[in-house]
Amino acid sequence: MKTNLSDCPLLPRKGMTLIELTVVIMVLLGLITVVFVGGKAWKRGSDRSMALIMIRNAQMGLRAYCQIEDVTTPTYPNLPEALFGQDRFVSNGIDRETGLAKPAGTLPNHPVSGLSFDYVAGDGDVVPPLGTLYICTGGSSGVNDFTYNPQPSIYRQW
Repeated sequence: MKTNLSDCPLLPRKGMTLIELTVVIMVLLGLITVVFVGGKAWKRGSDRSMALIMIRNAQMGLRAYCQIEDVTTPTYPNLPEALFGQDRFVSNGIDRETGLAKPAGTLPNHPVSGLSFDYVAGDGDVVPPLGTLYICTGGSSGVNDFTYNPQPSIYRQW
């Protein structure tokens, strides 16, 4: 007797259909996209936080140094050398090219490659009035390029 497939009970199928496989791949691609977009935003926020912390540390180090040394004049020679460096008020880190400690008086590395910190006034020998930042961050050309500007909006208490 010839058996017809319609007469047989349905056997459990193994595997997935093409539509089910496509749906699984689309869900995975969606999750990967969310991770990459969220990771990029997280990295940008982390870099901004690190830049703000460095600006704050420089500001607090400057004010502490001015209090200790009783600086009352608006210009003070060799101020960056007294503030930035190993065992100084603000550690300026490691030189990215040589891997050695940066010399005293040089500004710290910016957390974003290609960007830098710069002095707000003068060559760092100018003590800004209270309520004004000592260093700030900008683009690759310094403080005048504000393509990436994590300037703090409130810094009066620093």
